[in-house]
Amino acid sequence: MKNNIGFFTHEVGAYENGKFLILRAYYGGEKGWAMEAKFWALNCLIGKSDNAKLDLTSKSKRAEVVKALDLSLAELDDFLHVLKDEAELIHNDDGVIWTQQTQDDLSRAMAVRLEAQNRRNGKVGLPSADNSKTSADESKKSADKNHGAEQSGAEQRGVEKSSSYAREAGPVDNLRDELAKIGLALRPQEITTLEARFQNLEIGSGFVAYAWGRVQAMQGVKNPRAFAKKALLGYDDWVTEFKADEKAAALAPPPLPEPPACPECGRIPDLDTPEPGKPRTATCAKCRRTWTYNDDWQEWHEDERLIEVPISEAG
Repeated sequence: MKNNIGFFTHEVGAYENGKFLILRAYYGGEKGWAMEAKFWALNCLIGKSDNAKLDLTSKSKRAEVVKALDLSLAELDDFLHVLKDEAELIHNDDGVIWTQQTQDDLSRAMAVRLEAQNRRNGKVGLPSADNSKTSADESKKSADKNHGAEQSGAEQRGVEKSSSYAREAGPVDNLRDELAKIGLALRPQEITTLEARFQNLEIGSGFVAYAWGRVQAMQGVKNPRAFAKKALLGYDDWVTEFKADEKAAALAPPPLPEPPACPECGRIPDLDTPEPGKPRTATCAKCRRTWTYNDDWQEWHEDERLIEVPISEAG
């Protein structure tokens, strides 16, 4: 099981936080903004590290960080001092760098991973529709809250974004919108847990509509939305089937568009019976004009018409 994170939460008003004001004021001007950017890069390095803690006690690791942040060794030491003692944005335990927020994010991610692992091993049942699992640190408030635990799906990219199912439109960017479409209201922490679960299982927000469709097709469900909530939080079999459907749809050829209207009579040509290995064709039932579908251009082209000349005129 992974013991790092693929995302960290970030509050949209973080740049106004007093700690960042101190950081920018310390360096001043454009350099202040540049050093804030370097802090976020450092936070990425922290999140990628084992247990979300960056061990800088080795010379090789310090050299990697110096290169990543485009700093000298002396500049790195000064930067870490400012972040810890002036802005209070990081913790430094004898050369091991970490932030409380990345630790909170790691706790949430590990809770979701453990839950998924237990379900795969058959150690736990499905979560209750009214009592879904949340992070063990749900009520914990960060002493150095440099980014928020509550954010939109577009801001939280989730755990382990490594699959085509985690689309650029969001693995979970539209999760709240999809939940709203089916009238399913979740608490903020439940949404955070669900976002992390979706990323951990490498599925997009389209799974919400998929699960809702499955629920609606079932007979005798007394509370469809409670059942849908249970499915979203725990039905791994549905996730497997959803992925299979998504993969099949991606491999399937694009749907054949309707042929254009016949310019002579205005009718939509009828599709001809397909022949194996040959392009699709269509024929106007009235005018007998024909069209052929070009797969490369993905459009219909009207075929050239042969003008029949009576034998008497042909001589």
